[in-house]
Amino acid sequence: MKLLIPILLLFSLVSQICAEPSPTVRKLMDEPVSLFEYGLYKLEKMLQNIDFSDEHYHYNNPENRLLSQPQSTYSEVYYEWNRNRIVIRLHATPENPEKLSALSAKDICKRLTERVRGLFQTHLKNNDFYGVYRYFAHQSFTNITEQEKINRIKEIENMVYIKVDVSNKIISPGLIKYDIMISCESPLMEKDIYYTDVK
Repeated sequence: MKLLIPILLLFSLVSQICAEPSPTVRKLMDEPVSLFEYGLYKLEKMLQNIDFSDEHYHYNNPENRLLSQPQSTYSEVYYEWNRNRIVIRLHATPENPEKLSALSAKDICKRLTERVRGLFQTHLKNNDFYGVYRYFAHQSFTNITEQEKINRIKEIENMVYIKVDVSNKIISPGLIKYDIMISCESPLMEKDIYYTDVK
């Protein structure tokens, strides 16, 4: 019996070492990542490393400071199939919720929208160096003409929207809940901001 246990143990180790990827893993290994998917990924990773805090943007007066980093702002990037647009979405939770009013929630929406626009230098006419398009282009080589590149830049930049949700963090025993107070949305390349009061 004592000899049988080490043999069984050795057999199980050998079978684990010889295991191969499952059919699902094999299928995933064979799926290529598109330039579009990779662009969404790179854009999201870049935004997750940005400090959107008021301190970073020189709102040094504590009375005017509504956002602190890193816990107050979370970002994500995704594609909306039904509307054919790329969405940069920011979720913001104010530093001082007791000071938060509808006016300051609206101000947070505006501040964050303007900060995202500033990141991509949307005020510049030739924006291919700073704009969103650079995340969806080949870095070193391409076989497209200059006109095709210009058309792609315009199309990508015009399909990007910024969404901001401003939430109030509610902590109760055993539960943390985020109530969205106000949301805003705007095209990256335009000036208008559209607000939606949730509460």
